Amino acid sequence: MTIENQLRELILLKHGSLREFTFNIGIPYSTLSTILKKGIMTATMSNMVKICNALDIKLDELVAGRIVENKPSGILLDVEDILNRTKNNIAYPNVKIDGKIMDESTKKLLINSIDLSYQLALKMLKNP
Repeated sequence: MTIENQLRELILLKHGSLREFTFNIGIPYSTLSTILKKGIMTATMSNMVKICNALDIKLDELVAGRIVENKPSGILLDVEDILNRTKNNIAYPNVKIDGKIMDESTKKLLINSIDLSYQLALKMLKNP
């Protein structure tokens, strides 16, 4: 399958139609049609950047004949670590909520609420 056909399929998968896609990214339908028929190397750099940004794919890989989705860069945050640190902070003495020092029962309630929210998120993740 050519890179142009792969690109067409990705556009249809993510945007439903070629016309909708061109409308969303601000290029004429005829321009996209020409790119898909005559090859991606016929496209201007500006149009290639628009296409890649809208599809969240790497421009350099597309030019090399491959479709590679962008991966999030930077630090990957760990929810479990964040929640554990939050619960530890809540357990400290003299923690305020709504401007007032929390008593132990309020701290336990808040920590339990965090645990329950986390468990619910896990269940929703497993059963969307």
